[in-house]
Amino acid sequence: MKMFFRAMFWAGFFLLVMFGGGTGWAESVGDLDISGHLKSLNARLEPSPYIDAGIYSASQLRVDVQGDVTNTFSFEVAATNDLVFAEQNLDDIRPYLQKSVNRRMRLNVTQSEENHTFGEFDMDRLLVRGGFGEWEWILGRQALGLGRMTLLSPLDVIEPFSAVAVDTEVRPGVDGLRLTRYFGLGGQVGGIVVAGDVAANNSYLATFSHNLDEVDIFLMGGSLRERPMAGVGVAADVGGLGLKVEAAAYKGRDSE
Repeated sequence: MKMFFRAMFWAGFFLLVMFGGGTGWAESVGDLDISGHLKSLNARLEPSPYIDAGIYSASQLRVDVQGDVTNTFSFEVAATNDLVFAEQNLDDIRPYLQKSVNRRMRLNVTQSEENHTFGEFDMDRLLVRGGFGEWEWILGRQALGLGRMTLLSPLDVIEPFSAVAVDTEVRPGVDGLRLTRYFGLGGQVGGIVVAGDVAANNSYLATFSHNLDEVDIFLMGGSLRERPMAGVGVAADVGGLGLKVEAAAYKGRDSE
């Protein structure tokens, strides 16, 4: 598994170089889509019990490449470059710079790590996607959002956004395999395997959704980082008002 993800990393780097050069080989890939963003958040904070006063700046450059190799086979590669500057020592915010525990392969390179600056290059997407009949599979570093509620979903247990997160436009990628079979009107059944940084952070989940009399039902269960978990979600239209209810049950862990 480790060698496979490492091979995918270098394959993704090769694709970026080839596409950026506009070679004839790249023209053989259909529906090539290149996108990205440049974001910068700058703030001057007043002193608080949690962080020192001063100027803080966080900038990110992201490039995302997607393409179809055949009618049933596609890929996605995305790279980000982050730069953080703080007038005060970065020790106060260094815990927030840590990567997800849902990544088995280390595909990030720290460019600078000093008292006031932090720079890092990271492969945030590195996946291949395919399908056959009613089945779809996705392998590699991918976005994995569960649940149907927009702001804060109890079922979004793999890589949830913080309730106080400022930027929720792009979900961080996790390493794993997702297999889904579609049926009926919006129905699907599938399995998810997420490779954590250590074996104790691996997750194995099964999902099921179905539309029954215009009521969307979503069920999930399995092992969440060595803890049994189960969840249910219901979405319906009641008197013209959309109603969503979700609940999840698993044993929590103390956070430092």
